[in-house]
Amino acid sequence: MSFRITGNMKLLKIYLGWIIVFCLVFGVAIWLTNEGRYFNEKRHAVAYASSNFHLKDQANFKRVASEENNTEDTSLSRISNHDTITRVITKQSQRLPLFTKEYLETVAPEIFNRVPEHFLPEYRNPCWLENGTLWCLPYFYIIGFHKCGTTDLFDKLLFHPSVLKVGKEPHWWAIRRLGLKKHFSLHADIIKEVQALPGAQDVSSFAWYLNWFKYQTVAHVQGSSLSIKDSNGTPKTFHSKVFGDGSVSTLTRVIFEPWDKVFPGGEDPDLLPYLMHAIQPQAKIIITLRDPVSRFKSMYYRKFAHGSSPTSLHQYAVLAVRCATKCLKESGVRHCAYFSHCQNLPQIYLGIYVAFIKHWATVYGLENMLILRMEDKLKHPVSEFRKVLNYLELENLSDAECERIMNTKVFNQNKAGHQEMLNETKALLREFYKPFNKQLATFLNDEMYLFGY
Repeated sequence: MSFRITGNMKLLKIYLGWIIVFCLVFGVAIWLTNEGRYFNEKRHAVAYASSNFHLKDQANFKRVASEENNTEDTSLSRISNHDTITRVITKQSQRLPLFTKEYLETVAPEIFNRVPEHFLPEYRNPCWLENGTLWCLPYFYIIGFHKCGTTDLFDKLLFHPSVLKVGKEPHWWAIRRLGLKKHFSLHADIIKEVQALPGAQDVSSFAWYLNWFKYQTVAHVQGSSLSIKDSNGTPKTFHSKVFGDGSVSTLTRVIFEPWDKVFPGGEDPDLLPYLMHAIQPQAKIIITLRDPVSRFKSMYYRKFAHGSSPTSLHQYAVLAVRCATKCLKESGVRHCAYFSHCQNLPQIYLGIYVAFIKHWATVYGLENMLILRMEDKLKHPVSEFRKVLNYLELENLSDAECERIMNTKVFNQNKAGHQEMLNETKALLREFYKPFNKQLATFLNDEMYLFGY
């Protein structure tokens, strides 16, 4: 009997040993699988084919905030709670993807094959020689936001003797580069003229973008020569004139329709600042904004110019806030801005400035960008214009000359946007934007970005 019990105990120990080994192997397999998934998310070159644009899994792009809102309360005040929004946006910024230069070269080989690592030092504008021909990229970019005075700022800069005239919005980096041709008919005549140039027929090609500036202004850049002396007193020629790109689509890309509908199978909407920085790390990036409630009203009357009224604006605002609130209950701002299927309503996300500014600042560095408020320009036009000139490192102008420039006609002003807004509309939109304004003011360390509410 004792022999049988002893034999059974030995057999039981063997079984238990195999069970433990199996559990250990199974646990290690699960761990390796999860680690592999984690590193695959960081290595975009594995996730994308080099010859095509592929959209990163929306589930990875989606910033899940459900753990921050673990309640059945779906009221706006609940979703817009400042602490909740702070955690969600902070978490979102920490999860922004990192695109390596090696990966970007597979995404846009045409650009990297043509643009050198270093530009000609005798030009203020970023230029290089290619088979004896001078090519140039913009010196500065005014990248947004919509209806925040970008056109007026761009056109007023053209009064400076060192800034050359060029069509403001080629919309290439964010729009045409990906093959989208509709919605952007601005500069139609120039577009056709550029397309007639050799190798520039395809508006999505980098050759078209370079020829956009080549056709309009590169010759003037080349002809703007000054005689200066270097640190050794040796005379040198310096080309001081510059030009810019004022495409407001660059900052927020296309969000008037869901991203996956406009660009099915297209590139990740987070990619653009990484691509531009890899090409032009020293580019001057300017962002203008205004009270988001005021921007929302101006955008609405511009989009629905005929038959609009304060009442119809209120109805539109109610629908937009309701849809955005529902999306933000489950996801982060950037996912809602690009993938929310709220028909005709995504413009509300444009006023959540902090989500877009943080993304670009992550790449370029906040200290290397200039952010302006339209309200400040209206109150202190001369000092605000000087702020822009200093940032662009352009020659200073006299107060009288700056005042003359700032007193010229306001460009692209939406007169319909001056219609009154119902008090209940203003209250609704202020409640929606308030927590995001707080985040922006904290990020920029400036309470002016609370916009007074």
